[in-house]
Amino acid sequence: MRMKKKTINTSKKGKGFELEVRKILEAKGYTVETAINKTIFIKGRIISVAHDFFGLWDGMAVKDEEIMFYQVSMWVRLAEKVKKVRESPLAWAKIVPCSIWGRVPGRKPHFKIVHGIKNWEWDGVVEMVLKDSKKAVHQ
Repeated sequence: MRMKKKTINTSKKGKGFELEVRKILEAKGYTVETAINKTIFIKGRIISVAHDFFGLWDGMAVKDEEIMFYQVSMWVRLAEKVKKVRESPLAWAKIVPCSIWGRVPGRKPHFKIVHGIKNWEWDGVVEMVLKDSKKAVHQ
């Protein structure tokens, strides 16, 4: 008997990671807005397509007078995300605070965060969301 291969809905998985980051930022006092998917018609079917801010950012967070753009991804895909930001016609790291949150899977999944102002180098900052309290933990 042949086992059916389990397919992973990467879009759903990504939206879940974005929600985790949103909860972390809201726990830190930010107001968060995420990019909304746009609906298109292809061959008579309605399809929802990701539509990031400026084609790069999953969300924007505002606190006091600070505005920050962020991208959420898997940690193993960090290099391609950094490359995409660097190839953008705008010098994002010089214009506004921006960061890429790389999710690291495992028994204690967490996010490693790199910032444009720090030349996209990881400085040891890790963020986790505790499932029971829904509060952010900064390590």
